[in-house]
Amino acid sequence: SAFILGYPGTATIIVIGVIGMYLLYKGFGLDEFIHGIINALRASMSRGKFSFVTYSTTIVLVVIGFTIGFFTVLNYYAADNSLGVLLYVMSFIYGAIMWLIVAGLVTSLGVIIDVYINERENLVKVIVFPFFVTAIGLILYGASAYILAVSSVSGFPIGPAAAGAYIMYSTLFGLTCAIIGVIVQYVLAKRLAEEQKEAIIETI
Repeated sequence: SAFILGYPGTATIIVIGVIGMYLLYKGFGLDEFIHGIINALRASMSRGKFSFVTYSTTIVLVVIGFTIGFFTVLNYYAADNSLGVLLYVMSFIYGAIMWLIVAGLVTSLGVIIDVYINERENLVKVIVFPFFVTAIGLILYGASAYILAVSSVSGFPIGPAAAGAYIMYSTLFGLTCAIIGVIVQYVLAKRLAEEQKEAIIETI
């Protein structure tokens, strides 16, 4: 339809985008990840777990994120292909990453609540999820913004002068989130160990 409307460049990038997304889907094992989410969704629904709601919400957020990322690629698409594959990938990440961070946080919340209710002894293993998701997302966001800015992509809202600040602060905040997550995990593990020790003493 894009050819009929007189936008062959758009049609080309759509075809390339679909093929590229499929290769990423298979090459990075995203098919197994998605199958895992679907299986977890079925299990949580059958067991009446709270994570059923969060998994359902995550799927919607991921779809929205991928859609916005794809439209961001179209927004900065150059008909002469001067941007190159790397900048198209960075523009996709720049558009999609915030939605994917929220999706990861929603999933983490559901997992943490279910573990807290049903398997509290395993809470230490999952408590770091939201911190690491945020950390990775912020670093990816800063890196994509930096690369697009210093490459002087036409229409990009961040100028080269501000690019350094974006990647510096996003990396700093990301590492801070990761460190806080490790600290929270350590404190929680210590607290659970003390509770288990007290329970054993009371039993004796």
